[in-house]
Parts: sequence; structure tokens; C-alpha cells
Amino acid sequence: QSDVTGLEEKPDPLQEKGIAKWLKPYREAVPGILNTMGGCVILWWFGRFTATDAVEGYKHLTGHEVSIEEGLKVGEKIINLSRAFNAREGFDRKDDAMPERFLTEPVSGGMQDGARVESLDAMIDEFYTECGFDLKTGWPTRAKLEEVGLKDVADELYPKGR
Repeated sequence: QSDVTGLEEKPDPLQEKGIAKWLKPYREAVPGILNTMGGCVILWWFGRFTATDAVEGYKHLTGHEVSIEEGLKVGEKIINLSRAFNAREGFDRKDDAMPERFLTEPVSGGMQDGARVESLDAMIDEFYTECGFDLKTGWPTRAKLEEVGLKDVADELYPKGR
């Protein structure tokens, strides 16, 4: 959806560069909204809901009249809170991994037949940069937490001197 990403077409999902801008709203913001509403993220991944559907559902459930951009900001805040919680509990970049098989075995069949992810680390770096996460830890940065209105969370995650 170009209304969400600003991109006219979906990039190749296996390319090392350029996928993060497309992926961010789909991986971060919209699932955040759906989870909060008790919606099933699996239906999202199978194309049963669009970003517009998620924001419309949010509007109906909360009574808050929001644009798609504002709705995605709500989802972004939810995901950053979730990542900050996980960071506090000890999760970090090492936990943003895929099974080895996904990285070593080529795809068999379909449009991507024979393809492999060449550099997951480079893709994660680009995604973290797009999302405002620390490249080393995968945590939301203090600046990102403050940007989405979570200064109190930033103060807890990043105490003075840290």
C-alpha cells in the first residue's frame, strides 16, 4: 500500500537494501494496533486486513478519530513499548534471529525458487535504523522512545549515566 509506505511498489523481499522502509509499517505499526484490539496478526500476514482496516477498527473501538498516519503512530508506540519491555527483561538483537535453515537452504518452488537470504545482519541493521532501534542491542533508542511519547519508559530503560 503506497498510502502507508510512500513506495509505489513492493521491493524484492530478499534484497539486502531497501526493504526496511516497506517492512516497518507492516512489521511494527499495524500488528501493534491489531494486537491491542485483540485481533489476530496471522490474518494480517495472510492479507485479510489492510493497514486502513486496522486503523478503522482502532477508530471504532476507541472512538478516537485518527488518520491512517496517526493510527500507524499509535501502532509504532505500542511496538516500541513492547520492545522496551522485552529489553528490560533481557531480550536483545540476538533474539531477532531466524532459524538457520531459513538462511542456508534455498527456497524451493514459487516465485523465489532457489533464492536465499544473503545477509540477514545487513537487513536487520537497515530495519533497526528505519525503526530507531540501537544497532548493537536492538532496543528502541532513548530518542525514539521520547519521540513516540514514552519518556517515562526511556527514563526506566536508560537510567542516568547509561
